[in-house]
Amino acid sequence: MIEMVLHNYIRYLYHNKMWSIRAIAKHCEVHRKTVRRAIQNDDPNYHRSVSKKKPVNGDFEERIKVMLEENWKREKADKITKFRMYTLLQEDGYQGSYEAFTWQTRCIEKVLGHPQKEAFVKLLPMQSHLQVDFGQIQLLENNQLRTMFFLCSKLCWSKVEYVQLYPRCSTEFFLDGLVKSFIFYGGIPRCILFDNLTPAVKKILPGEDRILQESFLRFQSYHCFEARFCAGGKGNQKGYEKFSIMESKQLLTPIP
Repeated sequence: MIEMVLHNYIRYLYHNKMWSIRAIAKHCEVHRKTVRRAIQNDDPNYHRSVSKKKPVNGDFEERIKVMLEENWKREKADKITKFRMYTLLQEDGYQGSYEAFTWQTRCIEKVLGHPQKEAFVKLLPMQSHLQVDFGQIQLLENNQLRTMFFLCSKLCWSKVEYVQLYPRCSTEFFLDGLVKSFIFYGGIPRCILFDNLTPAVKKILPGEDRILQESFLRFQSYHCFEARFCAGGKGNQKGYEKFSIMESKQLLTPIP
């Protein structure tokens, strides 16, 4: 089994650079069957070989199941969000993280046969450049300052912006914000410009080289976009990214 970095690179060469399978195999020094498997496998999810233990969720599993079933029966306007369910469970003494809670809800929904929204939406890659930032902001709520985090994306040519607020700075919300950006713009840019965000970059190497987070690599491999990162401490470089005027004017085409 090849590493995720090579898997991502093969899919990038095939879908973005339009290389042939033979050329990719020769360039990457792998068998053509390996290249075909990487191209055909667009599933970025990690599959466990052993069931994950649930020391925290175990006592609340039945309660979560009841909440999901009741929420499923409600009208669309009356449904509550997963984060609201999580806060209600916390009031009853739930000590688990939000990530542990959402993992449990996905497992239960799968057993119940409830259709789930895909974590990654497959859209057609279009030629364009997108800038992305993930930062924090102070909001006044009930006369108290509250720290919130936001993902802000902007198309380089049209300057159209999309902003989404989140309660925490985590990989889950970072990738969720990117998916919502793609849906908002109606497609996936061929190139996305980032700061050296922790949810994406594991380690900054000299020059333009980066060691990327495994979860980000799976996400990038699935959506087939090129990721570019600013030099350390040089976030302003995103605004001065050099790209072809003709290429940048090829705006995202609406999804049918």
